[in-house]
Amino acid sequence: MVYYLIVGIIIGEFQPLIISFTLTIFKKYSGTRPGILYAFNALGAFIISTIMGILGDSFPIYRLISFTSIFFLIIFLFFYKVGYY
Repeated sequence: MVYYLIVGIIIGEFQPLIISFTLTIFKKYSGTRPGILYAFNALGAFIISTIMGILGDSFPIYRLISFTSIFFLIIFLFFYKVGYY
């Protein structure tokens, strides 16, 4: 349990840093877009963690972790095929 706390403290700082670097590079996208980005990020973090908690009560945690990995791999392959990456 302590390892999750340590990893969260280390990795949790990178997300705002990545957004600020991206806004520094693309100056024409500053304004309300970062606020919308942060709002949807917080909403997504709330929804995903709630769904994972509900599913974690029903299934073993290793199945949920493998499911989310496969889910994000499918999303990445979809966007790769469409041409966003």
